[in-house]
Amino acid sequence: MADHAFNLAKVYSKAAIPLLKEQLVLGRLVFRDAERDFVGGVGTVVNIKKPGTLLARETTLKNKVPITTDTVDEGTEPVTIDRHVYSAVDLTEEDANLNVEDYASQILDPQVQAVADKVEANLATEMNKVPAGAGSLLIDAANPSSAYKAIKDAGIAFDKRKINRTGRILVVSPDILSVLLEDDKIIRLDAAGEGGALRDANIGRLSGWNLFLSNQINGAIGFTREAFALVVRAPRKPEGATFAATADGQGYALRYLRDYNSDTLTDRSVVSTLMGVSTLDSSRAIGLKLKPAA
Repeated sequence: MADHAFNLAKVYSKAAIPLLKEQLVLGRLVFRDAERDFVGGVGTVVNIKKPGTLLARETTLKNKVPITTDTVDEGTEPVTIDRHVYSAVDLTEEDANLNVEDYASQILDPQVQAVADKVEANLATEMNKVPAGAGSLLIDAANPSSAYKAIKDAGIAFDKRKINRTGRILVVSPDILSVLLEDDKIIRLDAAGEGGALRDANIGRLSGWNLFLSNQINGAIGFTREAFALVVRAPRKPEGATFAATADGQGYALRYLRDYNSDTLTDRSVVSTLMGVSTLDSSRAIGLKLKPAA
């Protein structure tokens, strides 16, 4: 019986991974490589190396004096796993015996959705700290062409920061999208290669930016994936749980467990994940906001 329960838990947890991946938009646009460094024994903090920069020097062809050498200072940025995101549901005897026909769709899927929403919300909170640019980076809803100018000027700001033009991402709120849709400059993309939420959120391309929609973002944020980091790890299986399993795949991880409370005669279903978010490089992000109504 215990082996059957464990195998069933593994089936449920593995089935939840694609669902979690499908529901995340922001989580699939940011830096995720830090996750491989979070292993047993390293603690809750990993320092991510940032590329060092150097200035070239020159000398004359007839130079006979010693040249100047430099040191590469890479620098680091910490990423901390400090949150346990979970969804817990108690099932009464009535629920278990009479009301639940399909456990995966009626219980597990909503729980995974709730965890995914919370992961997105926590990441969005970090991203929304990016200050709004002044002047031309304010979008006037009464003047749709101002949106295109603001997005173009955000790109110019990145050019001045020497940020590569490839991989630029602009995530917009529904309010910003409503202004953009009044302008015909958006180039629609065939995003058939992507799946689920990311494909549906891919609006198009404009002035060098790949556009995505998220209702978790205030205004709009332009960035590259190196600006923000998200770490998601599955908690370990509790020693006392007989119906529990973890699953991970493609950078996403969950723990699923069920236990029984004999005091209340209820089954408890818990889906959870450990996570951390961090701003790695604020120079690779820029905010755009709607102009306040007069």
